[in-house]
Amino acid sequence: MKKLFVLSLIAIFFGNLSAQNPASEMFEIDKQTVPGYTMSFVDKSVNLVNSAFKFYLEKINGLKSGKGAANGFVGYQKQILQPLSMTANLDIYYKVVEEGKKNAKTTKLYFAFKTFATANEVATVETNSIKFLNDFLPQMSKFENEEKLKIAQGTLEKLQKENEKLKKEKTGIEKNLKDKENEIVNKENDIKNAEAEVERLKTVLFEQ
Repeated sequence: MKKLFVLSLIAIFFGNLSAQNPASEMFEIDKQTVPGYTMSFVDKSVNLVNSAFKFYLEKINGLKSGKGAANGFVGYQKQILQPLSMTANLDIYYKVVEEGKKNAKTTKLYFAFKTFATANEVATVETNSIKFLNDFLPQMSKFENEEKLKIAQGTLEKLQKENEKLKKEKTGIEKNLKDKENEIVNKENDIKNAEAEVERLKTVLFEQ
């Protein structure tokens, strides 16, 4: 019974892992059928995955953005993507979309490539593509945390500026309050002096 339970856990574990692994797929791009892979992200937004993968391709792996392609793919034409191949010139394509029903949305990354390389090079590219896409996962996590840090820092800076503004306003209010208090004191002194003058004049008139 325990053995069956352990085997069930192992099956669930590897099942979840395989769900994260890139799935081989063929794509129609510019009227050509090209090989590629699909990755699914249940809890990640389209904007996050798209921004992170663009950063992964361009900033980390040095691709130069090129023209797009049919069906909404972003394209990088005739470039060497070293993690896939050190020699093969590739046309790299990707797009990120949201699929599924309203309460079960899934973000999907489609990754494809075209090449005129030899069969051996193509096989190498296909093999390396899986590792390349799996290596994207920790990079995306890092990218997400860096973006969250930027937002948190921005929020902190905004709060700090607002706090400084409030302090200045408070200082201004306190200064105004002190000025008003001084005005009141001076006014009360003026009243006392005026009252004394009134009483003096009354006395003068009474004595006449």
